[in-house]
Amino acid sequence: MAEWELTAGILGDIQGFTGALQLSMTGFKTRAQAVAFLLLQLGHPGFSVLYDSYQYRGLIDGLHENPIKAQMLKNFAKNPPYDKYGMLPYLDEMIGVDWVMDFNI
Repeated sequence: MAEWELTAGILGDIQGFTGALQLSMTGFKTRAQAVAFLLLQLGHPGFSVLYDSYQYRGLIDGLHENPIKAQMLKNFAKNPPYDKYGMLPYLDEMIGVDWVMDFNI
């Protein structure tokens, strides 16, 4: 079902991306992280999902634990710099490359 939700999100239903977060339960950790960052880019208030991944869950979410990045995301969440379109223009600078491995845990 998560693939259908992802497709709905791509076709314009932002809530579809929220349903696509269940991709991580089917082994698609990388896609789930990409969807989480895309939701943030579109103004969804789900920062805690990301910094909890870096702070606590680590490899369960296909990541290495990174308390520094978790704190950076937590600070960013307190005052996100949305632009006039309601998006986060510099979010890609925070993503990094530490989530690109699909461990299929």
